[in-house]
Amino acid sequence: MIAVSAVLLLILTITPFLEPYGSFTHLDGTPGTMDHWNLWTSSNPISGTVYALGDILCHQMQSRSFILNGSQMAVCARDLSVLTGVFIGLLMTAAGLRRYVRDKRVLCISILLIITMVIDWIAEHITGADILSLRVITGILAGVGLAILAERYLSRYDDTV
Repeated sequence: MIAVSAVLLLILTITPFLEPYGSFTHLDGTPGTMDHWNLWTSSNPISGTVYALGDILCHQMQSRSFILNGSQMAVCARDLSVLTGVFIGLLMTAAGLRRYVRDKRVLCISILLIITMVIDWIAEHITGADILSLRVITGILAGVGLAILAERYLSRYDDTV
């Protein structure tokens, strides 16, 4: 799982550099909808595929996205941060936390980490606040929490933990 999350992060980071500077901007759309099919089909196959998946999975709002090579990334900052948090959490479990994943306190902590993002999301919708750095922080925390939960679930089938 660590390798998969690392490869996904690498692909998302490299993809904006596979097309000319500023090729992907103003991609705002609706999750679950292919908003920019013509743009993806006119791109190289790797960029087109990565951005098409981002188009389906994410709103891709430019104001909520990181910009690399003059292009916004295929997913928003929160989605990228959650994936980064998953990678960090998996590294933490591989580095020794794994033996604690069955501890109920660790379960509570992982749930609290995920709840930080939920609270941020609710607060944004109630107040209209749009703070990119808060999205990144709560996304990373939630990703760590998700990784710990995944490791806890998978450890149920592993007697060595």
